[in-house]
Amino acid sequence: MILAVLNQKGGVGKTTVAFHLAKLSARDRETLAVDIDPQGNLTSCFIPSLPEISNITMLWQKADGGEPLSSKLVPAPVASNLSLIGADLSLSYFEAGATAQGYFKLRNYLRDHQPAESSWVVIDCPPNLGLFSINAMLTADYVLIPVDASRFTMQGLDSLFASVKEINRDLRMEKPLAIVGIVLSNANVHTTFVRDLRSDLRNKYGRWVLDTVLPSSVKVREAVGRGEVVSEGAAMAAYLGLYKEILGRLT
Repeated sequence: MILAVLNQKGGVGKTTVAFHLAKLSARDRETLAVDIDPQGNLTSCFIPSLPEISNITMLWQKADGGEPLSSKLVPAPVASNLSLIGADLSLSYFEAGATAQGYFKLRNYLRDHQPAESSWVVIDCPPNLGLFSINAMLTADYVLIPVDASRFTMQGLDSLFASVKEINRDLRMEKPLAIVGIVLSNANVHTTFVRDLRSDLRNKYGRWVLDTVLPSSVKVREAVGRGEVVSEGAAMAAYLGLYKEILGRLT
């Protein structure tokens, strides 16, 4: 199962969600975390220094003789059952001048190098719908959409749903990309605004809106900063609940 954590809007908690899902998945199965965001935030959660052979830029790089380097890309082990293909700012170089052929780099690599069929791959995407997010959307089986509690949330979702539809129509020739759900993140469920937003989301997107709400929490930020899953309080229950809710939708 390949899951892309995606929203073209920044600040919605994509990296924190991807980190927790990868760590929780690794408790149950072999898991690969993929950072395809030039900011490299997911990478920094897992590893202080990324080996060159584990940098996703190798999917677009070529050797001096012109041959592709993708076959030499090797995920870095970061924990038991968990490995990482990471990113850094050098990835942004490859977005300029990209052709349609570049949209399939990640998909082609994982077709040959994905772990066992029972494994999970969790992809953290950049906050836009450019080359790297398209790679994720063409690779993934499912997309999870974190949204924040802001007045721009609904507008951004309309655009993202339209993009998924367009990708399925124009570029995915096999199984269509499915939306596993929309999760409200960094939210205080006790405020009237958040309650109204959840109601609006459910009225418009119905079954796609997950029951889980991820609270805004200093403990989450502290835990991720240590490279750990949050282990106490309401936030712990929420991230574990999100993981279980996704599992339920995949079975």
